[in-house]
Amino acid sequence: MPGPFDDLIPAQKKPSFSGYIPGTPKPRDPLDDAVKNQTLENSQQALINAQLEAENKRLKNAADAARLAATGGVDGTEGENKAASRTTNLQAAMKNIRAVTKRDPSAAKPSYLEIAAGIFGPDAREMVQSETRRDIAGDQFIAIDSALTLATGAAYTPAQLEGYTRSLFPTVSDTPYNIAQKRRKF
Repeated sequence: MPGPFDDLIPAQKKPSFSGYIPGTPKPRDPLDDAVKNQTLENSQQALINAQLEAENKRLKNAADAARLAATGGVDGTEGENKAASRTTNLQAAMKNIRAVTKRDPSAAKPSYLEIAAGIFGPDAREMVQSETRRDIAGDQFIAIDSALTLATGAAYTPAQLEGYTRSLFPTVSDTPYNIAQKRRKF
């Protein structure tokens, strides 16, 4: 039985047993491991975020450098940027048309079967087109759309689209002379 003065004399005070015996490895606390793992995960996530941020910054700088190189270091107005985009689309479409028609000259103009199938809609028309003809037809539309938008500065009518298409690209009844003339115009 403890006496009334036992707690006043430190040398006589007995230590409580914490489960740790001096000179032996200290038992691992699972809570410490969880905190260490969470800290490691947070560090890894912070490193990943920093790497992503650096890569995004690098890509933005590369895009800015490419834009400045394309514009000669001058930012254009919205209208100038749209016109530049349309011009780029037009040039790319015309380049592809020239390359494909060099490989397959018959792809430059529609066939009678394509015209007849077109009565049933664009899907039916595309079903009878060869791959090269389908490629050319798509590029012809992009070229005409870009040219008309550049020319009018706004939207265009279906009649304008049809007129420009017939006057600038080969039709089913065009002779080799007509096709050569149309190529020179556009």
